[in-house]
Amino acid sequence: MDSITVYNAKGGTGKTSLSLALALKTGNTIITNDIYSPIDDVLPSSKVLKLEPNEKVPILDYSSPIIYDLGGHMMDTRISQCLKQSKTILIPTLTDYTSLKTTMYAIKEVEEFNKNIILIINKVSNEKEFFEAHKILSNFFTYEILRVKESKCFQNMFKNKKSIDEMMQENKLITRAYTEVNNQLINIINTLDSKDNIKSA
Repeated sequence: MDSITVYNAKGGTGKTSLSLALALKTGNTIITNDIYSPIDDVLPSSKVLKLEPNEKVPILDYSSPIIYDLGGHMMDTRISQCLKQSKTILIPTLTDYTSLKTTMYAIKEVEEFNKNIILIINKVSNEKEFFEAHKILSNFFTYEILRVKESKCFQNMFKNKKSIDEMMQENKLITRAYTEVNNQLINIINTLDSKDNIKSA
């Protein structure tokens, strides 16, 4: 069974929002090591598992891959276990210097366990911001780099307990505002599909 891990030791890079958006689009299950994560407010209990601090990662036999939503220091051995089990690692980062610097350290740590990495420049406000961050990362790494625009749609996923697609279908007025982000998520899924990582429901 192929799985993906969404990971960065840096907090606030949008790991959980990205994991949830992908899960809602694909129907896949999320396993997280964040017991305070709000994902179970949106996903049914059958589609989310929160690991207690000392709880081991279970070996699950699901028909669809698992999305591991992980944060924290690599000293949590469950992180390295999930990295090894996953087909691909998505590492989201913000565009500010501190986030990029911390993310570069995270990438080097992840490489020790899995080098099948896709970098996500997340919460992008404009093209200049994206290209500057892209240039910095590409100077050090050759991994594919994708983008996700900054948008209220992620906040509204949690607030409305609905996928971006559902919100767009229910309110045509927000379609224009959400379409670019939706297409970027589809691009991430297509990129993963091309690597036989994740299958849409």
